[in-house]
Amino acid sequence: PILLYGKKIENNNCLKIYHGPPGTGKTYTLIKELKNIIPLLKGNILICAPSNIGVINLYNRAVSMGIYGRLIINSEYSDNVDNLSEEIKINKKIYFSTISMRSGRKLDSIVFNTIMVDEAAQCPESSIWGLLRKSVTKLYLAGDHKQLPALVSDKGSKMEFGRSIMQRLIDLGVEMELLDIQRRMHPTIAEFSNKEYYDGK
Repeated sequence: PILLYGKKIENNNCLKIYHGPPGTGKTYTLIKELKNIIPLLKGNILICAPSNIGVINLYNRAVSMGIYGRLIINSEYSDNVDNLSEEIKINKKIYFSTISMRSGRKLDSIVFNTIMVDEAAQCPESSIWGLLRKSVTKLYLAGDHKQLPALVSDKGSKMEFGRSIMQRLIDLGVEMELLDIQRRMHPTIAEFSNKEYYDGK
């Protein structure tokens, strides 16, 4: 209802948005949330990003926290890590892949109940719609809508094709969680970013 009709839902438990500048732990927060929901998983979960590098970062962060799933990305980088090691127990309900590969032959027939998207503010809204099938009951988005939007043509930009689904939800007044602890950025840059884009929050 939020996306189709622009209706805000009170006590919304199907959608969670995390936002904040670089260095505030968006990827870490997604993977921490994944760790919390693994014991409750009834169906498959897709953890994705617009790029292979983004997916690899998600996967490496998950592995560093003891979470092993299937990594399915462009064969230039890898194909699958089910053969990582026999000692490692891979959770076959957890998939890491790019947003575009969701509609590819390897993932198209798999039913996902939960979708987690990193770098969501850099992804055009139309790409996310391909993730939202009837089986999806929970959607997590992490990104920074204050950074660069998705790259589109000048004509596409005028028609708002570069707008992310995250930006549209924010414009609709959907609640989001600001990650406000800086762990990586130089203090001078953080001060500028905080003052110019985050209202000192």
